[in-house]
Amino acid sequence: MTRSTTREPRGMTLVAVLAAMTVVLLMLGGMLKIGLVGRRHLLKELEASQAECLLEAAADRAATRLAADAAWPGDRRTVPAEEIVGTGPAEVTTAVEAGGEGSATIRIVVDYPAGRADSVRRERVFPFTFPAGIGPPASAPAPAAQASPEDSP
Repeated sequence: MTRSTTREPRGMTLVAVLAAMTVVLLMLGGMLKIGLVGRRHLLKELEASQAECLLEAAADRAATRLAADAAWPGDRRTVPAEEIVGTGPAEVTTAVEAGGEGSATIRIVVDYPAGRADSVRRERVFPFTFPAGIGPPASAPAPAAQASPEDSP
């Protein structure tokens, strides 16, 4: 009986398997990290889209309020997360600045989700033209006092 003299050292197979498993684990870790970064990016895009929708809704609301009441100065609202199906409440600030004859400027700022360091902030300025017969408070004439029939002699 002869023994083989070209034998691999003991444990070499184990080292090769451990090296292959290390490479596989590193690849899986990298793929997991890429997935988490992609998820965070997707959530940020979703929050930015929600902030844009809130901005447009606030602009429509402000235009409607101004058309009904030319003296409306704007407001600051906190929209609960339940109303917007979001991850947190939104802070919407609307300010109205008088413009030229028959116009105004609406400035809207949206912070979503409010109170977080990484919240999305969108700010936009919209021109507004008052409908015929309604003007900004500065250009609106004061209503004339009418005498009641009881005041007449």
